[in-house]
Amino acid sequence: MTAYEIYQTINGLSQPEFYDIAIQLNEPEIASQLIQNYFNCTNETAYEVINIFNKTLEENMRRKGKKPLTREQMAANNAAAARALQNVPTCPICQSTNLKKISGLSKVGSIALWGVFAAGRTSKTWHCNHCGSEW
Repeated sequence: MTAYEIYQTINGLSQPEFYDIAIQLNEPEIASQLIQNYFNCTNETAYEVINIFNKTLEENMRRKGKKPLTREQMAANNAAAARALQNVPTCPICQSTNLKKISGLSKVGSIALWGVFAAGRTSKTWHCNHCGSEW
């Protein structure tokens, strides 16, 4: 796998094991080790992936008319973004993040309409828009 393919894989997927890499981009040695472990690549390839991440971030900042971030600012942004991704709930059935929280009003409406037969739904908090499961 090339460095760019690894970059696309990490950047394109929202899998929890890749959040560690995003958090550690400010520590190149740790990020390099994580990339090597996940993708069985060489140290040089792992550092190329880190450089691609940093260059992409700088290019995006320049396009927006902002100054490139310092290493400390990049570290803070990467860590904050990874923490935000880790707090996203996922469906236990299909792993989708396309979810809707079941509102209290919806639960009350179900009870008013269906009575005792809606009791199972009132204990649920989330509805998956992908597979339809509720938990």
